Amino acid sequence: MVHASHDQLGHDAEAESLGFNGSRIHPDAYMNELLVGMRTIHQVLPAILKKLEIFDEFQIDGSDLRLGN
Repeated sequence: MVHASHDQLGHDAEAESLGFNGSRIHPDAYMNELLVGMRTIHQVLPAILKKLEIFDEFQIDGSDLRLGN
């Protein structure tokens, strides 16, 4: 917003006042959704591995998780 023109700020303010931005998701809500999903995976994955009877031998190779490989 700091670098936007006067006209752009006016258009943005008008859109906000008319409620056009109400359907846009707030970044904090999106981050919360990601965190909840990750926590769910951390709870469910061990149960799945135990059910498949591979919990003890399952190992994650951290080098596979790095970007650019």
